[in-house]
Amino acid sequence: MTGEYVKVASHGLIQKDNKFLVIHRSSLNDYKPNLWDLPGGTIEFGEHPIDALIREIDEETKTKVKVGNLIFVYDFVSGEKRHQFQMVFTCDYLSGEVILNPREHQDFKWVTLEEMEQLPKIAFLEELIKFLKNNEAMKFPFKEPFTRSRSKMYQAVADTGKYSKEFLKDLKEGLEDSKFFNKK
Repeated sequence: MTGEYVKVASHGLIQKDNKFLVIHRSSLNDYKPNLWDLPGGTIEFGEHPIDALIREIDEETKTKVKVGNLIFVYDFVSGEKRHQFQMVFTCDYLSGEVILNPREHQDFKWVTLEEMEQLPKIAFLEELIKFLKNNEAMKFPFKEPFTRSRSKMYQAVADTGKYSKEFLKDLKEGLEDSKFFNKK
């Protein structure tokens, strides 16, 4: 089928004082308006997922974070042509007052996991919450740092400089057997 494409996004589960930052998508936003989301967004061609995450968090919230572990990958097919991957990394809040662009996001909150569960939210965030609540191995605060050299997926990106079909296949295969992959 022609016109098929893949989008890959990095998102941050930003932790501060045992609460997490969520942002409310603006009613003007053309993708999933009026839902709560995590800071993050689409990875640009040739961009490393962690670099994209730091860029997106700065663009969306003006805050600085320390990126930790990749803890969750969610994928879905939207319509007949778009395959979307959402990668979620733990992040420790470092500094900055949250400042939002009102065309993209209209509100933010620091919430507990239980409070987050009650919000109207984007689909991958719903699945992330279920994963975190059902996985005894995930304890807060998250500690162990994630390094690029520990992951085959990062090596694939470093070697190719892009997200090829092979990279996405490796990403999915590499995480399918792990407790961090959400199977749909």
